[in-house]
Amino acid sequence: MECASCHGDGLLHGLTGRAELVEKAVGEESCRECHTAEQSPEFAYETYRAKLAH
Repeated sequence: MECASCHGDGLLHGLTGRAELVEKAVGEESCRECHTAEQSPEFAYETYRAKLAH
């Protein structure tokens, strides 16, 4: 998984300077777009979030 999967297009942000192209605070609702009950039945937001290095 790349940063852009959750945070948006950082390259485009860098080229344009448009801050709205990058989401800094990604919440559970964003994660749930991919981590559905069908796709990721063991997903626990707090547990996964704690594993992120940022």
